Parts: sequence; C-alpha cells; structure tokens
Amino acid sequence: MEWGSLADWTAVGAAALAVVYAAGAARDSRALARREADRDEQRAADAEREQAELVTSWVSVVVEAGTGAVTSAGVVIQNASTTPVFDVCVRANDSKGVARAPLRLSVVPPGEFYAAATESAWHWEFPESVTGVGGTLRPVMRKPEWRVDHLAFTDSSSRRWRRDERGTLAPAET
Repeated sequence: MEWGSLADWTAVGAAALAVVYAAGAARDSRALARREADRDEQRAADAEREQAELVTSWVSVVVEAGTGAVTSAGVVIQNASTTPVFDVCVRANDSKGVARAPLRLSVVPPGEFYAAATESAWHWEFPESVTGVGGTLRPVMRKPEWRVDHLAFTDSSSRRWRRDERGTLAPAET
C-alpha cells in the first residue's frame, strides 16, 4: 500500500484547510448579513418614529404676572415636527388626581399649544398658541398625580401612536 508523496499530503492538507476556512467565511458572512439586516430594520423603525418622537403633552398652569396667582390649569400639546398630527386625544388628571374628560382635537399643527380646563360642557377651552397665553405658563412638575396619563395621535404617515403617563412612546394598537 502506497501512502503518496509529500506533495500529495500537502495538497490534501491545503484542501482541508481551504474547506475549513471557507466554512468559517460563510459563517462570518451570514453573521455580517444578519447584523446589517438588523441595522436596516432599526433605521427603518427610527425613521417611522421620527415624527412621533417630537409630539408630547404635559400639565401646566397659567400664573398671573406680578401676583403669582394661578389663573387657569390645563395641558400643553407640543408638536415639534414640521407636519401636523391628527386625531389627537389627551387624557389628564386634575390637581387631585381625578381624571378629566379627554381633550380631542382633529389636528395639531406644528407648534406648542395650551388648552385650559373648564367646567363647561366642552371641558376644555380651544387650544391657543403658548405665545398668546396671558400670564406665565408654568409646567406642573412636583405633583405626580397631576399629569397627562395618555396621549394618542396619528402621524402624517397614518401611523397611530400613544404615550403613557411616563411619556413612553409606543405604536398604538388599532
């Protein structure tokens, strides 16, 4: 029985190493492709959330200049994007933590708006630009029960979003 020459054995070893390296390269290539696909998915998700990230709401009071007296309490709705959001619903608590009737708006253009709570049948005054509010607008930051519990809206790409009482943004279940 003949075992072959050194050249034959070298060729067999080189071929075996080539197979091992090719298998490793294929594994690395699949892993790289998976990472690239994950990165592309994350970029797409970030692009989907871009406008929604710029829409938020919080409870504020209007304080009279000079006296410091609170003249109204309500919510600020901020749309810092460049396009309107639609079908907006804000649910907020009053100063005692009691849920108020929701504020529903068909559209909120880019900007920052204040809607004062009222005891009228409408429950809320029509929102106005914060620059037009008479007095100083002061966010409520030290009373955890006095907050916006829910904000829902549809972005300009017809995706529905919601924010919870902690401001966490998530797609809304439809």
